[in-house]
Amino acid sequence: MDRERVPDASKDVVQGEKQCRISLAANAPHSVELSWHGGKGSRPTMIVLEPGKSVVQPLGRAQAWFGPFSLYAEYEATHDEKKRADLAQFISTETKRYLDRYDYVRGDGRGYHPDMRPTGPHRSPDVTVTILEADGSEHEPIRLYELYEIGEFDPLRDTFTPKASPEEVAASYERKLAERDAIIEEHRREMAELKGIVKGAVLGQERKGA
Repeated sequence: MDRERVPDASKDVVQGEKQCRISLAANAPHSVELSWHGGKGSRPTMIVLEPGKSVVQPLGRAQAWFGPFSLYAEYEATHDEKKRADLAQFISTETKRYLDRYDYVRGDGRGYHPDMRPTGPHRSPDVTVTILEADGSEHEPIRLYELYEIGEFDPLRDTFTPKASPEEVAASYERKLAERDAIIEEHRREMAELKGIVKGAVLGQERKGA
C-alpha cells in the first residue's frame, strides 16, 4: 500500500529551482557585484564575483542579473507557434533590458544632435553560466558574449571610434589654432607683397608722368 501511495504523493511535490554556476572570465578587468533584495521583510544581499572565480545561485536570480540566457534553447526546441512567438517577444525584451543596463561606451551626448554611436566595446562582464540539474548533471556552459553577440562576437567590434581624452582634445584644438594662425600669417605676407607691388607700380607711373 505504501509503495502505491508514493507515486501519487510525488505528484504534489514541487521541484526546487534549478541552480546556476556563474563564472567570471579570469582576464576580466574588475569584479562584478551581484546584489539581490528578496522583497518586503528580507534583507538585501551582495555577492562579489571575482575574476576567474565562480558562484552558485538560483536560476531566477541569474536571469535577473544576466538576462534570459536559459530561454534561447527552449525557444529552439519549441514547436508550438504561439509559445514560440511569446518566447521570442519575452527574450527580445529581456535581452534588451540586460544589454541596455551595461550598454556601450558612447559619444559625449552634448549638443542638440549628439553623436551617440558606440565608441568602445560593450561593458557587459564576460560571464559564463552553467545550469545545474538536481541530479548533479550540467547543461552546456553558456558564454554570454557569444549568446548576446558582444565582445569578440560583436559585429560592431571593427567600427568603434575611440573617444578622445581631454589631453588629446586640447592638443587637437591647439593644433587647429596653430594651423589657422599659419594661414593668417601667410595671408598677411601675401597682402604685404601685393601692397608693395601696387605701391611700386604707382611710383613708377608717377615718375614717368613727371
